[in-house]
Amino acid sequence: MRKTFTLLASLCIFLTSFGQSKGLNFDGVNDYVTIPERTGVFTGSAFTLETWLKPTAAFTGNAPIFHKANAAYDRGLDVYFYPSGENGALAIDLYTTDGIFYLYDFVLPASWVNQWHHLALTYDGSSLRLFIDGQSAGSTSASGSLSATGAVSNIGFIDNSNPGTFPGTLDELRIWNIARTQALIQASMNTEIPANTTGLTANYRFNQGTPNGNNTAITTIVDQIAGNSGTLVNFARTGTTSNFVGGYISLAVLALNDASFTATKKEGAVQLAWQSTALEGTTYFTVERSANSTDFSSLATISAPAASAEAAHSFTDRSPLSPVGYYRIRSTDAGGRIAYSKTLAVSMDNVTTGLRAYPNPASSSVQLQVPANVVLIEVKDLGGRTVKAMQIAAQPNAVYTTMDISGLAKGMYTITAGSNAVILMKQ
Repeated sequence: MRKTFTLLASLCIFLTSFGQSKGLNFDGVNDYVTIPERTGVFTGSAFTLETWLKPTAAFTGNAPIFHKANAAYDRGLDVYFYPSGENGALAIDLYTTDGIFYLYDFVLPASWVNQWHHLALTYDGSSLRLFIDGQSAGSTSASGSLSATGAVSNIGFIDNSNPGTFPGTLDELRIWNIARTQALIQASMNTEIPANTTGLTANYRFNQGTPNGNNTAITTIVDQIAGNSGTLVNFARTGTTSNFVGGYISLAVLALNDASFTATKKEGAVQLAWQSTALEGTTYFTVERSANSTDFSSLATISAPAASAEAAHSFTDRSPLSPVGYYRIRSTDAGGRIAYSKTLAVSMDNVTTGLRAYPNPASSSVQLQVPANVVLIEVKDLGGRTVKAMQIAAQPNAVYTTMDISGLAKGMYTITAGSNAVILMKQ
C-alpha cells in the first residue's frame, strides 16, 4: 500500500525574474518524446534525474514525467503525477535487481498549475531521495542495480498499457550517472551547465526553434552530451501549446556555443576562441583561469554582441600557468545572472615534470610513469575533488605502475603525483 506524505508548504517557491531559455510544452493529450537507449545512461547503482517543470492543467489521470523500463518491467524507473487530494501527488517507482522500491505519495501542498518547480531524484545504491526546488522532500531505502537493456526512455509518457501524458512545459532535463548531493543540485539548478560536467550523461535543454512559432521542421530534441537525440511524437510544433515555448525564466542561459570553445598552446602563449550565440540580454563575457581547476580568477572582460548577432571572440593569455592552466568563459546577462562554459586544460610542458600517462585517452586502465620519491598518486575531477587515490612505495628513480580507472565517469581529470600533474581523458 502507498504511504502518504505531505510536502511542506515552505517548499512551494514561486520564482520570477528576467530570462532567455526555452522549454518544450506537452499538450497532455498525446505528446511525448522517445529517446533510444545509450550505454551508461541509467545503468549501475547510482543516478540523478532532474528537470524544471510547469504543469498547465490539473492532474486528472496519470501524468508521467519520465519512464524507462525493459520488456519484463523488472528494471527501470517511472516518475509521474496522479490525482490525489486537492492538488495531486508525485510518485516514483524504481525497479532494480533487488526488487521494486516506491517513493509514494508526495501530496502537493498547493496547486502547481502554471508555476515552475525544480524536481531532482537521486539514487546511490542504498537510498532513493527526492528534492523539490532544491529542498529535501523525502527518501526511502532502496538497493540493487538499475539496468534496462534494450529499453527506450520516454519523456511525458509511460506506455500504451499505462495511458496518460504530462500536461505542461519541461525545461533543462538532465540525467547523471552519480547521485548528486543537495548542495550540488542547488548550485546548478538555476543555470545551464557545461557538457563536460563530471557525471552528466544526458542533457536536454529544449533551446530549439522559435517560442510559439512555426517549428514544424524540427523533429528531435538535442542531447548536449552525446548527441542521443529524442524524437518528438505527436507534437503540433506550432502555436502556444504542443510546441517549443518560453522556458523557466530564471534559468541563466550560456551565451556561447560550448562546442566552439577551444584553447590552443601557441609560441609560449594560450589562444582562446569561442563563438557567441544570439541571446537577448547577454552583456559581457569574462575569461577565467585557474591553476587547480577549482579557484578561478578573471583575466579579461569582453563585450557581447547585439541580441540578433552571432560573433567570433578570442583572447590570448601571454603569461600562461605552468605546468597546467585551466580556462573557462563566464557569460553574464543584464539581470546579473551567470553561466559557465566547459573547462579546458592546457599543459605548457611537452612532458609534465616526469609524470606520464598512457594510453591517453583511456577507458579501463592507464599506465603511469611516476617521478622519483612520490608516494601518493591522486586523480581529481574538474571541481578539484579527489575521486581516486593510490599509494606507492617511494623510489630513488622513476617507477611504472598501472591504475584502474574503469569506475570513473567519462570526462577530463587531472592526475597528480607530488608537484607533478598530467591531464587524463577518460573515455
